[in-house]
Amino acid sequence: MDQEGLEPANLTPQMVDRFALARRHAGYRRGLTARSLRALLGSLREVGAVLPVTHPAPDSALEALLGGYRRYLFDERRLAPTTVRLDEDFARRFLTEGALGADLDPNRLTPAG
Repeated sequence: MDQEGLEPANLTPQMVDRFALARRHAGYRRGLTARSLRALLGSLREVGAVLPVTHPAPDSALEALLGGYRRYLFDERRLAPTTVRLDEDFARRFLTEGALGADLDPNRLTPAG
């Protein structure tokens, strides 16, 4: 961060991904993924040293559904950002092109029970 003139308050998930990649390329054996740095980032967010992750307001019911799914994958499943993006892309394709097709009404979807 010092080399790039970045302040901790401006840290983004994309910057963390770049940092982890740079560590891998430099030969480090720890802190090689954004997931491995999540606890540290969480602590920094709690004390206000790093801004909380914000997501734009969804502009449709589908985007709201996918946003909830994304938060679940990050927060509950604790998956890496790349895995979350892949899973979200798959879910988007399934919901828009798959079995539900054009008749999708995300407001009618409920958890399996």
